[in-house]
Amino acid sequence: MDHKIIAFAIPVFVAMMGVELWHDRRKNGTLYRFNDAVTNLSCGISSQTTGMVVAGFAFLVYSFTWAHFRIFDLDSTSVATWVFAFFAYDFIYYWWHRFTHSVNIGWATHVVHHQSEEYNLAVALRQSITSPIFHLVFNIPLAFLGVDPLVYAIISAISLLYQFWIHTEAIGKLGAFELVFNTPSHHRVHHATNPQYLDRNHAAILIIWDRMFGTFEEEIEEPVYGTVKPLESFNPLYANWWYFGLLLVDHRASTTSADRLKVWFGPPGFRPAGLAPYPAAQPVQRATQNKYNPTTPGGLNLYIGLHFLTVIGAMTALLYLSGDLPTLHVAASGIWVVWGCLNFGGLFERRSWTLPSEGARLVSTIAVAAIVAPLSMMGVAVGVVLSLGWLFTWRDWMASA
Repeated sequence: MDHKIIAFAIPVFVAMMGVELWHDRRKNGTLYRFNDAVTNLSCGISSQTTGMVVAGFAFLVYSFTWAHFRIFDLDSTSVATWVFAFFAYDFIYYWWHRFTHSVNIGWATHVVHHQSEEYNLAVALRQSITSPIFHLVFNIPLAFLGVDPLVYAIISAISLLYQFWIHTEAIGKLGAFELVFNTPSHHRVHHATNPQYLDRNHAAILIIWDRMFGTFEEEIEEPVYGTVKPLESFNPLYANWWYFGLLLVDHRASTTSADRLKVWFGPPGFRPAGLAPYPAAQPVQRATQNKYNPTTPGGLNLYIGLHFLTVIGAMTALLYLSGDLPTLHVAASGIWVVWGCLNFGGLFERRSWTLPSEGARLVSTIAVAAIVAPLSMMGVAVGVVLSLGWLFTWRDWMASA
């Protein structure tokens, strides 16, 4: 059910991003970079597509726990149950979020959301593939306490949808509202790499938890976004596994059992004895921040933009229809969607493997159409031929990297 909620929300998300972009352009702002925005959305698409399995499994575990091991029978039609579920979920979210910033294995699942060096509504959709599993570990007590799976799913969706609008620089401070609720100002602090802002403001909806437990920080200095150790890639799958790879390298380099344990369960930034420490966060002005931003020709950006729209459309339909489609249809469509996101990142970075990979994906579109929508095959085939011709006009530029 939560996948369908997201599917219905996607047009709203796109419209709000359009309004934000229009507002930014009126002010001659630079909130959006095309390559960064596509990568943010690609991470979200990859997360939602694989989440049909990962999050679906997590929800099944939650439902099984509730059905067989709940301690209380909470009435899902009672207002008191919904109020309790809302506050309990929000409280648990705070501690889950704080955990992901305090323990390496948690940060590895959450760092994807912080990798963008911009701050806009597209960043809200930049989510991790692995996060739902770790989130489940924290939320499972709600099942023991008797929160119905349907109530849990709706409260979770409300929290997710609320957090979309706080990812913007277009909204300033909001007065007394900020005493209780999380806002764009509070969350800008959370995404910043300024030393005084690191690991602050972990709230989902209610900022009261940060105020109560000593992790609140007011936005004063202009935030600088990204991670202390930059990702420097537009590949959404690499973004998801990058930090896990760093931990694995450090694990193999550890010479003691204690260090091997700390690599995974110590704080982010920990390194085993004998390895050089990661650089600490330094004061950086936004004007002098060295962002990862390789240039791409306008024509290739247009190709990526148009084909990315087809990927968004396919993913939206997949989220809405996945419960009614045969497994083969879901698998074929999901692979095609994530494959496209991977290739778009490769095109931005001029990777040598990208042209043959994107060419193969375009050809595979005909096979996917044959499985999912046979009547569209002829039109799809014409589009594929035209796209192949357009794509390979950039082979000399790609080869000169």
